[in-house]
Order: sequence, then structure tokens, then C-alpha cells
Amino acid sequence: MEDILPQEERDALPRGIALVQAIETEAERRGLDPKELGEVFELQPSYWAAILQRNRSCQGLARRRLQRIAEFLNSSLINVMSLAELVEPQDFVITSTIDDQLNAGYLKFKSDPQWLSIAPSPETWDRTPREVKVAFILVYERLFGEQLIAKLDVVATFLQHDEPQPATPAKASKDSAPAQPALPKKPRKEVTA
Repeated sequence: MEDILPQEERDALPRGIALVQAIETEAERRGLDPKELGEVFELQPSYWAAILQRNRSCQGLARRRLQRIAEFLNSSLINVMSLAELVEPQDFVITSTIDDQLNAGYLKFKSDPQWLSIAPSPETWDRTPREVKVAFILVYERLFGEQLIAKLDVVATFLQHDEPQPATPAKASKDSAPAQPALPKKPRKEVTA
């Protein structure tokens, strides 16, 4: 089946053609003609004809008409808006990265008079490892009840950590005690008599 148009022909079509095609498919299934469809959506016959002939975009339809179309298609309004190209998948994505969020959080507590004295300089903040930045921001959030970073972003960032993980130490047997690190010896003061 040769339904795929060349790119230049697709670019020439008005936006929202997927919605028009969905309406046509449902109208055909129900046995409705274009005039009856115009009445269902409360559109002027000439306006509806222009949409069906691909001479006019359906992006100019009022929200209440889009709602009628959603009901007609037994679909959600957001799906109809997506088919009309009023919303696109990227409209549902937060584009800031974890580093953007951390830097915005830094600016927040840097401007807080209570934290100004302990906030690192911008140069130090830039050199600070991400894990320390996250800890710093999480402490601030906990103390002041504000959310500065998306927790799912933090989890995803650390799950995708590219740094090699340290090897796990071998398990000690039941008979051996774990080795304790040696503590530095304190110098003795000489007592003079």
C-alpha cells in the first residue's frame, strides 16, 4: 500500500493531518458524511470542508470543539490535541539535567542569608563532586522543606554512574576478626623535673 508521501508533499500539508485522518476513519465507520460531521462538531460547512480538503489546519479549532472531537473519537482531549499537533511528546519532558537542577539549587541557598556564610564559592562549587552537591542540596531541602531537585533524576543519575565501583572486600571467616586500621600515635610530652 502506497500511503507514504514524499517529504515535500508531507511538509505542504497543514499541521494536524493525523487528527483529520482519525476523524475520517471514524466517520466512515459510522457512515457519516462530511456535512453531518460538520454539524456534530458545530462547524460551518465551508470551514469543515477546507479542513477535510487539507486546505486549512485544525489547529485553530476552539478547545470546546476539540473536546467534541475527543468524544466523537472516544479519546482523551490530550490525545486529540496531540493528533492536531497542538502538543508534542517533548512538551511532557522536563529538559533540565541533574546538573542544571543542582546549580539552580546552589543559587537558591547561595542567596539565602542563613546559608550565605557556609555556601561555597562558585569556583569551589564547580569543582565539587556531584555526590557532594546532591548531599548539600538534600540537606538544604530537608531543613527548609523545599524541593530543589527531582529525586528521580538523582536516582537515575547514580544508577547510570560510569565510574568503576570499588571491589568488594573478601568476607572474613568466622574465626578471624576484621582488621582495624592503625590509629596514629600521639606524641608524648616530655616531663622535666
